Order: sequence, then C-alpha cells, then structure tokens
Amino acid sequence: QAIHDAGLVHRDVKPENLLLGRDGRLRVADLGLAITAGSPSPEPAPETLRPGTPGYMPLEQHRGEPLDARADQFSLAVAIHEALLGHRPYGSRGASRESLQARLAEGPAVEIPRTPAIPPRLRRALAASLSPDRSSRPASLLPLIEALVSPGVSRPSTVGGSLAVAASAMLLVMAMVRGSGSPVARAEAAVWLPPAYEF
Repeated sequence: QAIHDAGLVHRDVKPENLLLGRDGRLRVADLGLAITAGSPSPEPAPETLRPGTPGYMPLEQHRGEPLDARADQFSLAVAIHEALLGHRPYGSRGASRESLQARLAEGPAVEIPRTPAIPPRLRRALAASLSPDRSSRPASLLPLIEALVSPGVSRPSTVGGSLAVAASAMLLVMAMVRGSGSPVARAEAAVWLPPAYEF
C-alpha cells in the first residue's frame, strides 16, 4: 500500500520479489519496472518485450494499457492463490503469454474452491482481486488484507515449499496496511536498499 500511496505501480509483484528479513520485516524488492500510476503505455512493443512476469500479470498489463494499484492487487492475489492451493489460477508455469492473455480475455473468472485451507471471507476477497476485469476488483488492497488478517486464517501445508510462500504473502499484506497494529512492523513507506521498499 505504501508503494501505491507514493503514486507508483510495481508491475512485477511475485513471490521472488517478497523478501523476509531476519528482523521480521518484509520487503517488496525490485522496483526496476515501477511506473507512475496511470502513466500512458509506451509505444506498442512486441509481446515478448512487455514488462512483467506473465503468469502474475493482469489482463490490462498484458494489453499494455495504463495501470493502477489494481494491477499489483491482481498479481499479489495470484501469488497468494499459488501459495495456498499449489497452482496459479489462470495458467500453469511455462504457459505462453498468448495463452494467458486469451484465458483472461475470454473468461470465465477463476473460481476459488471451497476448502478448509481458505476461510469463506478470504475466498471471496481472492475471487474479487483475481477478476480479469479490473473494474470488478476493489479499489485498494484493504479488503484482501483484512481477509488475510482476520481470525481463523490458517497456513496450510502444501508441497514444494508453498507454506513459506503463503506465510510471506500473509506477512506482506499485513505489513502493507495494518501499520503499527501489525505483528510485523510499522508501515513506513521508506526505502530500505534500492530497489526495495520497506514496510
């Protein structure tokens, strides 16, 4: 949220860019692709040159449209979905950009399964944040964050180290909005070590 409050869009939110320090603080790293929210897209470029990590990108980013905080919200929701369920909602690893964009454009929106690993409130928040249509996503991260920090959210054991990713994702969103009320740290919106933001 601090990055968005600064008027920026990260454009590459994914597990590899969520770094948990020894001090318990979570850093959002690699702002090399960050842009000012609402900035017009550059001249059309070949699909292979479009910035971002395809498996975590929303439809508007695939299309090269102007972006706002809802793009990062979608990417974070993909990472949380992957951590909790062991797979990405709109395409497996290695899927082509073309197939990912087509899946998002043609629909339908992904359905979050009913499972004890995901409480109903979190399932609804994830479904909203993962909407291919950005106008259907919440205006900010707050609903998703509140769903994550509400009582009853568990950290399920999943294969391939997903537990660590889930824990990191939860720590991230708690730190982003909760501020001093967070068990992680006070939100500071301060630069840690370039290119990283500390929360």
